[in-house]
Amino acid sequence: MGSRLEINVTKEEDGTLALIECKGSLDTYTFEQLDMAIDKNFSEGCYRILVDLTHVLRISSAGAGVLVASLKIAQQNGGSMAVVASSTELLEVFDLLGITNVLNLVPQRSDAYAVLRTE
Repeated sequence: MGSRLEINVTKEEDGTLALIECKGSLDTYTFEQLDMAIDKNFSEGCYRILVDLTHVLRISSAGAGVLVASLKIAQQNGGSMAVVASSTELLEVFDLLGITNVLNLVPQRSDAYAVLRTE
């Protein structure tokens, strides 16, 4: 156990974009925190989501599953999601799970904003 995940949510662009910054481990013990944070934005009508995993040390398939499911919901509601991830460890997990080309993965937050503004 001992997994910790800190989440900070900021609404931007008149509440139409949510920035969700994560720090720690996104795994079997913590994935529900991210799921709830994203769902809260969906319930408020915000379907453009930027998830910043820059400070996430590790991710499990449960954490990755939240990202894939949330992307699908966002797209079904006319929105989109971008994920900032640059660590080799996280990118290897996404690759092993076969979702590298499913998620809008970008190395920097500025790239994520660009993706979300064009979709």
